Amino acid sequence: MSRVTATKTARRVAVALMLFALLSAFAMMRELNHDESQYIAATQLALTGLPYRDFAYLQTPLQPMLFAPLAALFPHHLFVALRLVNAACGAGAILLLWVALKRAGVGDKAAWIAAGLMTLSAPLLLAAAVARNDALPALLFCASLALLAGPQKPRNVALAALLLGSAAAAKISYAIPAAALMAMAVAGPRDVKERLPLAPLIGGFAVPTAFVAILALLAPDAFWFEVIRYAVEAPREWYGATGRTGALGTGHVVKFLRNGLYGPMLAALLICGVAAWRARPWQAAERASMTIFALLLAASIVAAFLPNPTHLQYWVPALPPLFLCLGMALDRRQPLAWYGKLLLAGTAVAGLAETSVGVVHALREGLPAFRIERDAAALRRLLDAHGVSGPVAGIVPERFADSGRPVDRRFVTGPFLFRTMHLISSDEARRWHVMPFGQVSTLREEPPAAIVTLAAPEEYRGDAFLKRKLDQAAVEAGFVPIGRAGPMILWLPIKRRPGPPPAFR
Repeated sequence: MSRVTATKTARRVAVALMLFALLSAFAMMRELNHDESQYIAATQLALTGLPYRDFAYLQTPLQPMLFAPLAALFPHHLFVALRLVNAACGAGAILLLWVALKRAGVGDKAAWIAAGLMTLSAPLLLAAAVARNDALPALLFCASLALLAGPQKPRNVALAALLLGSAAAAKISYAIPAAALMAMAVAGPRDVKERLPLAPLIGGFAVPTAFVAILALLAPDAFWFEVIRYAVEAPREWYGATGRTGALGTGHVVKFLRNGLYGPMLAALLICGVAAWRARPWQAAERASMTIFALLLAASIVAAFLPNPTHLQYWVPALPPLFLCLGMALDRRQPLAWYGKLLLAGTAVAGLAETSVGVVHALREGLPAFRIERDAAALRRLLDAHGVSGPVAGIVPERFADSGRPVDRRFVTGPFLFRTMHLISSDEARRWHVMPFGQVSTLREEPPAAIVTLAAPEEYRGDAFLKRKLDQAAVEAGFVPIGRAGPMILWLPIKRRPGPPPAFR
């Protein structure tokens, strides 16, 4: 290895380590997101069971199955472990985007700019900071793009399909770009079909498809409701009940576009569109690649827009092809005009703003991730003192999963299935091992070892109502509050305490 090559390698390794360190720091500083509940609890339960058959899971199943060993390796630190793994996935996605840009022939300057702009996008910073299922599929998508951007080889196409199919097996949104890639191979222009031979593509997609299909066939009704029906019906039911139907109509479009300004996403789309409009004729190989990436970008924008209501993290599937196309546009056109540079820089600063607020708050109040760990450790000591060893129920499993006790599988999705009203019958609830709030009377029939509630509701709309329902269910099931760990209240069956139950407040 020459000295120049060694220097470049050392520089890239240093960049990778600094990127991981930065995203890890942000992960420790990010406040708790209640979406983390189902992913943390499902990872724990995947050690001993399968999604859909043994416990509910509202996404395609790869992530909890892949990350389950973390629950065995870090039984008292799963929250932090999952956040750090997501930070690593976020860093890996950025680095693989840079690899994809270089393999597509983009120069160093444009490649670093595009990768840097993706780093400063608020959706990516969120995905890399919380224990959701956004960072892993983004990493897999970037790896797939890196293979598609490289030399035309059947092996590369098969691996790209395997990775993109695996992204869809971790988050269903990625099924749309996966389907677009298959459609291009079947019905695309001739030069595109030459770059996407059908047999390797089918072979690559077959593995993750079979993985999801096998788990779905083990519990088809549960899979259909949890992965497909829930995403369509449950938000409409809950948002209607909480008076927010406007967020599902025009508000959905407005918020999606507004979220596109928390980072250079809309600016990048505009620049890519202008570059495509003014593009010089492409050589055949370039034209095929640009067609593939442009159609993947279009499909990914659809995937980002479809979830309704929309949230910031739903932009993540669009980021890999968007910033790949941006890097190619910046590399192949005249120097960007000053107003284009200002637009990218301004929106990049906006993307960093939300994370910066969290950093300031964490420096003043302490690191939220470590606070969650301390509270779980306090709950563990409380459970130990009362000899509790069985499953713990509650709609905040992300807070108590590190207590050393299993999460009661009826509450594995946190508040999400608990807050359904008319979507699940009592028979389905028993068969699918879930407990909507309207059916909590059955808690007395099969009580958990303990129940955990919060002293005060979280700040999400409707959480005060859910807290009252769980408090009431605990009382009716014969549980009494016996102690507190941080914001968590521990409830145990009356038989564990002599005398009459205390009045509930």
